[in-house]
Amino acid sequence: METTGFPMRATFAACLMGCSLAMGAQTSIPASQFVFKSTGAQVGADYNLWGYGYIGTFVVSQRTSTVTLKVQAAGQPAFGMWPRMGIHIGKNRSEFNVVGAAFKTYTARMTVPAGTTLVRIEFLNDAYDSTTSQDRNLLLRSLTVSGSPDAAVRLVNPTNSSDLKQTVFAAADTTIENDRKQDAFITVLNPSGRPFGKGQSVHVHLARHAFNFGTAVPGVGGYWDAMWPNPYEQGVWFIFQAKILENFNLIEEENAGKWAYTEPTRWHPTMRYVDAILDFAQRHDMRVRHHNVLWGAQQPDWAVNLENSALGSDPVAASQAKTTLWDEILYRIGYVVRQRSRKFQEVDGINEASAGHQPVFLNIYGYAGIAAIYNACIEAARASGSSAHVYFNEFSVFNSNSDMYGGWYLDFIHSVLNNGVPTSNQPMLGVGVQYYNIGGIDHDPVRIYQTLANLGTLQLPISLTEFGIGGGFTSQAPQVLQDALWMMFGFPEATTFNCWGFWSQMMWVNDAAMYDANWNITPTGMIWQQMTGVKNWNLAGVPYWTTDLVLATDDLGRVNFRGFLGDYRLTSASSSGTVSLAAGVDRYRVLLK
Repeated sequence: METTGFPMRATFAACLMGCSLAMGAQTSIPASQFVFKSTGAQVGADYNLWGYGYIGTFVVSQRTSTVTLKVQAAGQPAFGMWPRMGIHIGKNRSEFNVVGAAFKTYTARMTVPAGTTLVRIEFLNDAYDSTTSQDRNLLLRSLTVSGSPDAAVRLVNPTNSSDLKQTVFAAADTTIENDRKQDAFITVLNPSGRPFGKGQSVHVHLARHAFNFGTAVPGVGGYWDAMWPNPYEQGVWFIFQAKILENFNLIEEENAGKWAYTEPTRWHPTMRYVDAILDFAQRHDMRVRHHNVLWGAQQPDWAVNLENSALGSDPVAASQAKTTLWDEILYRIGYVVRQRSRKFQEVDGINEASAGHQPVFLNIYGYAGIAAIYNACIEAARASGSSAHVYFNEFSVFNSNSDMYGGWYLDFIHSVLNNGVPTSNQPMLGVGVQYYNIGGIDHDPVRIYQTLANLGTLQLPISLTEFGIGGGFTSQAPQVLQDALWMMFGFPEATTFNCWGFWSQMMWVNDAAMYDANWNITPTGMIWQQMTGVKNWNLAGVPYWTTDLVLATDDLGRVNFRGFLGDYRLTSASSSGTVSLAAGVDRYRVLLK
């Protein structure tokens, strides 16, 4: 029997279908009334989306259908260019140059799935110059949606926080059903290569999700570190490694990959422990995030000395230091990215590089220099034949009290892109978001979702790279994890949820530990295992994302089902085989032997 894990979905759907008038269901809505507005301000009855970002509301459809979206918009140009507008649903975007100060209607036709889907109207090419007062803006008046009568397509724009929360979870479940799963028609072949006969029993089991569910692993290469091969059986690291294999499909170095520990002596990289982690992942068919190429902390002393000179008051010494430091950065990119990125799926480029965080490289080289570093990482990965994405990575994105949409982070990324990352390199970038609650719980799943939607305007993969809770909030950790994991798995551009450790004895902050000191699973660990499909603890209201079916072959020797994307094992009697379910592919042949 398959448990797909939507215990709350019926409740959400019932509310959206049956309480639509209370939530403002309609087929047209003024832009100024959209529930999500990441930036800008109302101007009369219209809305000025004056910076990178979006306004958003929700489309509800009774079935998968084609809808027509009409947006009334006007533009204010700058530097000879009019605003670029995106109309976005799910993973689909139509783009328009909004030309003219008079409002016009811009029309897009898109397919929407059955259920609830976010629709974003995006501003994609903001520009402002205080010297010349040139200011490009996108002015929005209204959105109208229409579709076939039997689909009952309409807009739902929640008017209170409770309805909005339900709508956000409903939208996440729609994404999970449509983007995380795939129909499959698998022809099962016996050892001689012939299709099975009708009515033969086949067990179909999801062994590994396509989505990354990961953890950071500790150590810097010391003799007693956790990830060395062949740990003493029944010793602590033997158990630690076994729990990794039980709970995760991705690992990431916590400290081992940082500059301070991989090149403490200049020109003498020591990557032995990083390679041990990579070898562990390869042996067990796991994926790897690399953390990190550069960071303004945990650097070797010689690099810090170069940085200080580059920022010093002596212009000649500063220039020389900048040149030397640049050569050292390229050398590091060579041994980290070019030599090893074929074993990475994701690479943190410059960790926490924005102003106000750890901006040493920004202070030395400016946005153009940050862009050049990302280009060098991407080109090194490409030269090695790697498809790894190179990530930005920042904290205080989901829980900054000064910005409820993470707009500062979106602006930072655009500043880097606009200063020299060519369009050919941009598809190899990724957006990393850390989510820590330390010293207080400032948590709201709606806030997570609306921020993801803002970052989603970049149309790049998004990873939650570091998750942790500290400050004595163990009792809140299960709910925070549940909400955050649901929002990430239910957002179209998201690819990864990575915990910053899982055992209470080896974590930077451990309120969200999955195991206590004696390896007893915690309530947070139960949430993790049930949601990621490791084990069903029968927790009420918690989804169980797995596919585990016993099916009978049809008269063509096929088993037919809808399951989560990922790697499967098919078993019948004493024979077995494997197959990977991929998005957009529904026909497979699997040899059991």
